[in-house]
Amino acid sequence: MSDSIIVRVGLDSYDFVHPAEKQTAVHVQIPEVARATYLLPAEMFHGLKDRAWPQVLDVAHQYYADSGMVSDSASAAARSAVWAWFLEDPNRDEMQASFEVDHARRDPVARRLLEENEELRARVAELETERHSTNESLDEAVQALRADRARIAELEQMLVDAPLAVTLTERAVESADRLTRFFAPTQALREDSHDGPLRHSYLISRDLPESGGVS
Repeated sequence: MSDSIIVRVGLDSYDFVHPAEKQTAVHVQIPEVARATYLLPAEMFHGLKDRAWPQVLDVAHQYYADSGMVSDSASAAARSAVWAWFLEDPNRDEMQASFEVDHARRDPVARRLLEENEELRARVAELETERHSTNESLDEAVQALRADRARIAELEQMLVDAPLAVTLTERAVESADRLTRFFAPTQALREDSHDGPLRHSYLISRDLPESGGVS
């Protein structure tokens, strides 16, 4: 028995007594459950061949229930086991998923859509990973920005305080310059005093009257 769920709809002659008469056959295979066959009127084939497998099984079971068809006990037991399994919602979903995969494999357009779907799923997963990584990078950037802003505020405060320091320095220089100019004349006087010995001798020699020569 295959390990996958399979439902096949065919149109063929299954009555050995009347070989010219064709019937729609629905073959159902459920791993570890059962393999069952439903024989339906031929005119039902075109309405079932492209439908999803859960819908096909619904129609087939309902036909048997309404028509009261009787078959051998083994076939009846197999159909009963398949239907009991099918009534569970998770199992119905699993059959639908199997149908989509099988349909994609058999139909080029559906196969391409399935591939695109897988690509999109992979891209979404990639974007999710990038988003988490980006969030971490953003957190680091925010921390760095906060540090930069704090440094900028510190520098701005220093610039605010700087004019006062410059003004005080300029005033100190001006005061020193004024003191230098104030004491400069006194220093000059000290260096060129009229009371010094040389200055005194010079004045005495200069102030003596001229004397006449000896005749």
